[in-house]
Amino acid sequence: MSESTYSGVSNDAESSLSRTPSEQPAVFDLQFSIATPTTIRTNIEASEARSRKRKAVSELAGDANKKLKTTAGTPVKDKGGRPKKDKPTPPRQPKGALRLRTSKPVKAFLPPELWKLVFEQSSPALLLRARTLNRNFYYGLTNGSEQSTWVTARKLTYGSDHPDPPAGVDEIQYADLLEGQGCQGCKNTKTRKTYWAFLRRWCESCLNQNVIPEETASAMMTLYTDWRPCVSQAVRDSWNHYQWAGTPEQRPRWAKYQKHAHLIFLKSGPEGLNALKAKIDAFMQAGTGGTTRTPADIEKFMDTMREDMEKKMEQRRRVEDWEGHRREEHREQARDVVRNRTDSIFEKTAEMTPPIKRADLMKLQAFKNAIAIPKPLTIRSWQELEPKLINQLRELQEEEAREAEQAEKARIEREEANRKVMEARLVEQHRLDRLNSHFDRKTAVHIRFGLGSHSEHNLATNSGVDSMYCFRDSASSGSAFCLSNAGGIGYDTTQSNISSSFDSGNSNALLTSIHRHLPPLDRLWGQRS
Repeated sequence: MSESTYSGVSNDAESSLSRTPSEQPAVFDLQFSIATPTTIRTNIEASEARSRKRKAVSELAGDANKKLKTTAGTPVKDKGGRPKKDKPTPPRQPKGALRLRTSKPVKAFLPPELWKLVFEQSSPALLLRARTLNRNFYYGLTNGSEQSTWVTARKLTYGSDHPDPPAGVDEIQYADLLEGQGCQGCKNTKTRKTYWAFLRRWCESCLNQNVIPEETASAMMTLYTDWRPCVSQAVRDSWNHYQWAGTPEQRPRWAKYQKHAHLIFLKSGPEGLNALKAKIDAFMQAGTGGTTRTPADIEKFMDTMREDMEKKMEQRRRVEDWEGHRREEHREQARDVVRNRTDSIFEKTAEMTPPIKRADLMKLQAFKNAIAIPKPLTIRSWQELEPKLINQLRELQEEEAREAEQAEKARIEREEANRKVMEARLVEQHRLDRLNSHFDRKTAVHIRFGLGSHSEHNLATNSGVDSMYCFRDSASSGSAFCLSNAGGIGYDTTQSNISSSFDSGNSNALLTSIHRHLPPLDRLWGQRS
């Protein structure tokens, strides 16, 4: 069907073609279009184009108005960024292991069978933690039928030779005693030590409240005999520190010898002394029919209780021995790791330029701190340790240089002081030699001294000698000095000890220490009375 156009004219118009224009009637030109699929499609596309154009204009106007309102006339900054893409980007794949975060919980659903496999490959410590995460984990791990999960996890973690739980303890309680934390008495969160003799994890205060020493227990059980093997017991040292379960004769190989060890007993609880007394008192009461207990019945009852407690203590000692050997192995492994770490540091420092001597390295605090860490030496740890060693070595060398300088200065001062002392001694010896050379006993003047006091001065005259002033010095043990008016000095030694010391050459101190105000020694002479 093709498009056609035609015009329709009235018959009156055809008959009156010869009329004048003013007389001709009005003519209407009508045009009709027949709709085809092509025209319809073209019209629709044009209409959609106009609609999109109007929408775009309205959006631009709206955005402009919004920007004018928000910016209040200030220019809008270009925030940059990559342009948006039509196709969504795929999720980013993690480079390493998947990190679990509390803010982004895992939404994948796993059936209980898969969770059981996961828990069997975990440690007892992780299972204890998992029980506190949600309700499903708690009921799944606490259910009695799921004890096999705890057994498998325990054997996988500690080995197949790990002892089974002691009597009266299930797998969950056993894992709590092995890996749990917190006092079971006062709820102290920092307590970690488990006392296997009593199957409790207590702090030191709670332990002292629940046990009693042997002397107190003996006074408490005076009416009973052979009761000690029937109650839980342990050994303490002289400082009241727990050592091991059992008696002092049952010392394990990993424990140290305790010279003053003593026993402690559980006071409360099903296996304490109070419970034992209640059991014995109940058994000692009259039996059925008013019959009394015979000694054979009592002995059988006590033997049963002793055997039962010995079995329990044997199981507890087995667990305690395993824990003690494990602790010793960890200590030995830590010592080996520290030894290898120390050797690695020695090798690294020997390769440095210049190398650090081992004697100097042992003085550095950074080295001492590094060898106390029971971990292998890694590249990162060495990169952190190396600058510390270099800085501390420089400080050590500066300190040693200062100490050497101070020591050299002290040595020089000491030598200078010794030199001055020797010079003084030589001068005194020279003066003493001059005194001895000028000393003449035959020509000396003998002067008799009076018995005056220390400050008394007497005028003495002698033929051939000018007058002189003389005085007695009580501090000189009877010695007297005389000063003549001619400048001469007389020295009289009236005591034997002074004359002997003078003759032996030891009068230098007497002549130079007390009477330094006297004239030179070449004018001094003396005479023995």
